[in-house]
Amino acid sequence: MQVLMQANGPLSAYDIARVASHAGGAIVPGQVYRTLERLIEQRRVLRIEMLNAYLTRPLSGHLCLICTICRDVSFIEAPRLQACVSEVSAAYRFTPSTGMIETLCHCRACGDAKSRVTP
Repeated sequence: MQVLMQANGPLSAYDIARVASHAGGAIVPGQVYRTLERLIEQRRVLRIEMLNAYLTRPLSGHLCLICTICRDVSFIEAPRLQACVSEVSAAYRFTPSTGMIETLCHCRACGDAKSRVTP
């Protein structure tokens, strides 16, 4: 948990194992996955499915914006979007398994940099 709290963004299980191993004894990804599963169950950690990475759970947010260039992640409150997803899911007899919707995009910094490079 300490490794995730000190990270500047989402980390894979292998990243967590590598960083944690530098701080102490050898840690293998299997140990990390078991710990992450427990922390997810306790709602202390969130798995970003699109990145196959983990970070500390935000206090709130319905929408997870993920930059495809720098991997920055932002959580946005979007109650109308959440209500729409719930309504559509119910209409098709589905139940959302998570309250978080992930979408890939470019953050402002990467979008600005990309537009300066593109002719």
